[in-house]
Amino acid sequence: MNPAWAALVGRWDAARESILARLDSVLSESTAVSEPIVAGITTDASALARMWQPVEAKMHAMTGEVSDAWDAISDEMSELDGAPDNGVRVEGIKRDATTTEIEIRHARARAAIFAKVAVAMHNHARTSGDPAAVQMFAHSGAVFLAEQAAIEHWAGMKTAETKIHAYRNKKAVPMQLLTYYAQVSASYWRVRYSTEAKYNQTLRASLETKIANFTKESHKLLLEHPQWRAAQS
Repeated sequence: MNPAWAALVGRWDAARESILARLDSVLSESTAVSEPIVAGITTDASALARMWQPVEAKMHAMTGEVSDAWDAISDEMSELDGAPDNGVRVEGIKRDATTTEIEIRHARARAAIFAKVAVAMHNHARTSGDPAAVQMFAHSGAVFLAEQAAIEHWAGMKTAETKIHAYRNKKAVPMQLLTYYAQVSASYWRVRYSTEAKYNQTLRASLETKIANFTKESHKLLLEHPQWRAAQS
């Protein structure tokens, strides 16, 4: 490998890893600060939601940092003599992959702490028998538990979607990747809404329709690929 190219790739990788490390630090600190707040919650999670708003803002800022870092390094890569064929494009794929990874790490951390809130809300609703507490859990705690239950399906869906979009030629996307996306996205919507309906009975009547509609919306991406359409015909 061209030493100058290797040095540029090394700088790009180091920049991405530094951003991810800072994100992990922010998420770890935010989780620790959240714990005493969670301990005091019985029905209302708004204080915790407010605390996580700046965390989300930092997450979005870090995705911007990834783009800025790529813009700077890609200019140097494009001007380098002896760069490998298609090298800039291959390295550019890391930008979207890193952005997706930032979103996934944030979502995992947030879902984990809010699931703890949901458990506390659920316990309070059962032990107190307070109708208001029961309703608060059904309308917010159930959502938190559903998000946590489906988080890895969501992460798989987002990762597959990012990989699919990395192909310039839609015909070149492997069927194996498209099939995985179809399966994991369908699993995400089913786990997400089935879990919520488990704790909120008012959603059960429309459950299958809601799952089918969201799955159909996700699967529009698949229909953009002729190989998928041909396999379904």
